[in-house]
Amino acid sequence: MQQPTPDPTFTGQQIRGAATLAVGTVLSRALGFLRDMLFAYLLGPGADVFLVVFRFPNFFRRMLAEGSLGMAYGAAVSGILALQGHAAAVRFARSSMLLLFLLALPITLTLMLCAQPLAFLLAPGLDQTLLAQAAVLLRLCLPYIPLCLVSSIAFAHAASFGNFRPQAWSASVWNIVLLLSAVTALLTAAPNGGPFTVFASPQAAQTLLCLGVTFGGLAQAALGLRCVQPQVRTRALPLSGTDPKEEHRQLRSFLRQFPAAVLGAAPHQLHLLAGTILASFLATGNISSLYFAERLVELPVSLVGASLGFAVLPRLSMLAAHKKSEDFSLTLAVSVRRSAFLSLPAAAGLFGLALPIADLLFGRGAFDASAVAATAGALQGYALAIPALCAARPLLAAAHALGQRTAPLKSACLSLIPVVLAGLAAVMLWGRHTDPGTAALSGLPVMGITLGLCAGAWINAWLLLRGICSKGITNPLRRVIPALAAYGSAAILLGALLCLFGFSSTDTRPALCLALMAASAMAWLSLFGFLRNEDARAFFSLFLRPRRR
Repeated sequence: MQQPTPDPTFTGQQIRGAATLAVGTVLSRALGFLRDMLFAYLLGPGADVFLVVFRFPNFFRRMLAEGSLGMAYGAAVSGILALQGHAAAVRFARSSMLLLFLLALPITLTLMLCAQPLAFLLAPGLDQTLLAQAAVLLRLCLPYIPLCLVSSIAFAHAASFGNFRPQAWSASVWNIVLLLSAVTALLTAAPNGGPFTVFASPQAAQTLLCLGVTFGGLAQAALGLRCVQPQVRTRALPLSGTDPKEEHRQLRSFLRQFPAAVLGAAPHQLHLLAGTILASFLATGNISSLYFAERLVELPVSLVGASLGFAVLPRLSMLAAHKKSEDFSLTLAVSVRRSAFLSLPAAAGLFGLALPIADLLFGRGAFDASAVAATAGALQGYALAIPALCAARPLLAAAHALGQRTAPLKSACLSLIPVVLAGLAAVMLWGRHTDPGTAALSGLPVMGITLGLCAGAWINAWLLLRGICSKGITNPLRRVIPALAAYGSAAILLGALLCLFGFSSTDTRPALCLALMAASAMAWLSLFGFLRNEDARAFFSLFLRPRRR
């Protein structure tokens, strides 16, 4: 019996899935900003050691828990679900979770034993004292890795059945635990003292924060097991009608392709890791500025790009399985166009209001004016990468749906070249000789690194598009050139207007800054809504109840 082919249009199911992920992203990013504000208040620009350590588990979380593993797993399980049914997909999830956890345990123990050289690889520019502190903190964070693998498989499995809520709320669970650890550090181990201060040292505060990373992983794993276990218990899993050898072959194939698929799905994280390594050779505080700028950029990237990419993956996988190349191109074109509709105004806003936003969020406590200026400079360079980072997520979903495993990894590696070159140029020009007290200059070195990150993001998106077209898919951008030109022109105008305020005003009152951001968003939506733009109508439809028939 011939199976029905999916509708080629980007319908309400995908929009609702993307909206679910977007709402969860908004909550997790709000909690994440509150968490980072506590980090900045507690440690200031001296947070470099902790943020180098925190980057490592966060690197795995972004690669695994926030969609990258989900894309690799989702593409594999979609074929199993279409050809063998639900029971085979559940067995595949259960086997994948167990094997990946058992494989990660000895790797984690080895990394804990080699924490000192690992700290050197993450930040070779730090001195020996700081590297020793980083090694101790790494040992507290590393148990997060196997826990993250378990929860990521569980969330990706739920998403393959259209249940995006566990994936949407997982980061919030992690951030809540980290917030609790940050509040505990603020009360009991703040360097400047607190109401219940016991240790009053940066090292004690960093220790509590790193413990929060691991306990957050435990909370995520518990949530993941809860999502998968009811399906396993309530459904019979007969082996009749399926070939156990075929299932084992599929599992081995997934595990064999797992490293390349995950690394290829996370070029952004590879770029950031390289940027952090290079920033360790700059003056103290540049690692912190890079981290806080990246956190601001991650909000629209996760809200728009990751949500659309993860939500459209099941549809692209089904279209690829049924050899519907034109429908595949149409669905991908609509995804890229909608990511541009939302990401371009975000890029314009963060570029034009970089200084007021950095001051508003982080300019307090130990985070002084020079640290704010450096963060603003990094943000301006990095904001230009937002459209490419958002477009890369549906492009990456398309690559996985087409069965491309090594092509995304090659794109990720090639796009590292501008990141490294720009970072080396910044190190040679400024090195450690930048005066951290000169606010006008302190943002230039890290801005050089973020401009390299921007170039790497655009090159990666272009290489992904080339790889997709090489599979016989019509270039999706040809379908949406007028819309992209309109969005780009409007974003340039919006960014120029916001720069007049961001560069000329030092007034960073929260009400004024938030009002300007809200007014810009409303002006964008109102303009395209008045023009009866399809993407604007799709956005407004999220807030309208469907009519009852």
